[in-house]
Amino acid sequence: MEGRLRQYDQIIYWLIICYWTVSCQPNDKRAEAKTSLHTASPNTTLIATGDLVLRLGDGFYSQFFRNFSTCERRFSHVGIALVEKGEVFIIHAEADERTGVGGVRRDLLKEFLKQAVDWGVYRLRAPESDRVGVARAASNYLAQAIPFDTDFDVADSTRFYCSELAMHCVNRAVGRPLICPNTKVRNRLFVAIDETYLNELTYMVLE
Repeated sequence: MEGRLRQYDQIIYWLIICYWTVSCQPNDKRAEAKTSLHTASPNTTLIATGDLVLRLGDGFYSQFFRNFSTCERRFSHVGIALVEKGEVFIIHAEADERTGVGGVRRDLLKEFLKQAVDWGVYRLRAPESDRVGVARAASNYLAQAIPFDTDFDVADSTRFYCSELAMHCVNRAVGRPLICPNTKVRNRLFVAIDETYLNELTYMVLE
């Protein structure tokens, strides 16, 4: 119980920092970011294994996490698609909002988007083998039961938050640091949501 309370306190601490950072920078490029609501059901036939699936939730915490983004405050969460026998699953790192307990998990796409008010799908301009490699890396982390990174510490590769998981999976698959933590919050590097899909190798599949 004490461990759960500590994790919860860490999440609240980071949310407070996020609020402080954004509210004290009203003129930065975050203020110019677009917000496009897309609530229609996705055409799952267009989603492929290894795609990045992003969503904006309707919860209290989603509004905080989206503000970590540097250029586009459209999404608050990211996962990796895995298509098996016609079903689309999303592997992602998520924590319970009440307890802070969580980790890498796998959900059906419809469950992943259940509370979403906006979503999008992005794909790597890379060989199919590399894109499959992204999902394979995510599946390996799932099998390892990697816990949620409540410290939001990219230096710790034993625990992941959602965009940190995406960074490791993509970089392992393409063999270079395509996604890098370039956002700083109180002198600590953080992988922003938009840093996972706004790069020279990623393009939009569904908006």
